[in-house]
Amino acid sequence: MDAKVNKDGEVEESRMPVLIIDDDPTMADFMGAILEERYEVAIANHPKQGYELLEKTQPEVLFLDVFMPDENGFQVCKKIRASGN
Repeated sequence: MDAKVNKDGEVEESRMPVLIIDDDPTMADFMGAILEERYEVAIANHPKQGYELLEKTQPEVLFLDVFMPDENGFQVCKKIRASGN
């Protein structure tokens, strides 16, 4: 993790960004609640929203639901890899 010095001269560690893409809001929120203690968490409940957040947050880790209605997790992964992200 990178460290930054804030305006008071205190060292703050930046948290690694992670992205959760899951069509089940309960599961996504549950995972987010666990991870947010140590990571900067972004949550998308639809693949389209996930693609947008992927560009904005540039996550180091992606948690991806395999069983989603419009695009399954394998399709999403394939698109992300093809885009070079």
